[in-house]
Amino acid sequence: MSVLECGRMGCERVMCDRLILNDSRYICRDCWEELKSLKETWEPNLSRQAVERLIREFMDSVRSYGENGSTEDNFAGLTGNRWEYEV
Repeated sequence: MSVLECGRMGCERVMCDRLILNDSRYICRDCWEELKSLKETWEPNLSRQAVERLIREFMDSVRSYGENGSTEDNFAGLTGNRWEYEV
């Protein structure tokens, strides 16, 4: 069985089922939701190249499980049970 690891830098999630960037990288549910939220801040008429660049920049950014994470992520990270809350 292969591991479908999230392609975002610093993300430790595995068994991701969404492929992005022409099926070249997996993204987990949490990173996908964060990317969709970030997209809401982008200009409304970006070219395909610009959108790809922004997605790649996001995927190259380091995922933080710290101060700004969800209560579940912070609790799990501090108690060593990070994956307990994944559905």
